[in-house]
Amino acid sequence: MTTPSARLLTILYFAMCYGIALQFGDAMAVIPLALILSFVLIPTFFVIAPIFEILKRFLTKSPSLPN
Repeated sequence: MTTPSARLLTILYFAMCYGIALQFGDAMAVIPLALILSFVLIPTFFVIAPIFEILKRFLTKSPSLPN
């Protein structure tokens, strides 16, 4: 069982992919393009987001002062 919020986020995610596909595709290619986008964007978010978090952690780290 998924929570209602997880289901809502999934629906919103696929709606976003469908909207992006509508911008670039014609009427017949929209649904396959939306599915391709959904399978491309999910791993991209899971790969790029942690990299940005690690970079942010290193870039905002205060320099250690010598004792």
